[in-house]
Amino acid sequence: MTDWVLMAWDAFKAAEFPADEARKLALALGLDLEASIVREKKLVAKKQSTVVLNEPIARRKKGMVDPDADGFLHIIDAVHTAMMIYDEDGAKACGVFLAKHGLKSDSRFKACIEAMMKAIPTTRDKKGAFIRPEMKTLEALRLAFFDDLPPPKEDEPPKVETQGSLFGGADADVGDADEEDEGDEE
Repeated sequence: MTDWVLMAWDAFKAAEFPADEARKLALALGLDLEASIVREKKLVAKKQSTVVLNEPIARRKKGMVDPDADGFLHIIDAVHTAMMIYDEDGAKACGVFLAKHGLKSDSRFKACIEAMMKAIPTTRDKKGAFIRPEMKTLEALRLAFFDDLPPPKEDEPPKVETQGSLFGGADADVGDADEEDEGDEE
C-alpha cells in the first residue's frame, strides 16, 4: 500500500490521475484497486474516469489512520496519522504520538517521509507556501522531528518555449541573407 502511494505520486506528480493508470499500478504491485485501495484503505476516491489521492484526514478510520491505534499494518497509515495529528493538534501532540509508537527512530517511517517529500510536487504559491497541503505538513514534520532529512527540492518552473521566427527559427542570423544579396550584385 505504501509503495502504491509513493509510486502514484512519483509517476503522476498530481493528486488526480486516470483510474485506468491507477488500476495498472495496483496490478503491478499485486493489489486490487477497487477492493484494497479504494474501499479498504481509502487511499483514493474515484471520480468517473479518474482517481484522487485522499489527504490523511479523509482516510481517518479506526485502526487505520487512527491516533488511538496500538500499531499500524502499513507504514503509510502511520505517516498519515502523524500528518493528521500534526495538522489538527500541533507539534506537541504529534511528538507524543511519535514517541508512543517509537516512530522517531523507526527507519521505515523516516524513509517513507523522505520518499513522500521527494515524490509529492513541491510547487509553491506566490507567497512561498507549498500548494500541496501534504507537502506543507511533511515539511513541518521534517523541521520539528526529522531535521536530519534533506529539505524538499524546489520544483523547477515549467520552461516556456519561444516561438521561432518565420524564416529559420529563433537563432537565424539575419545578417546571412544580406551577405548573400551582396554577392549576387557583383
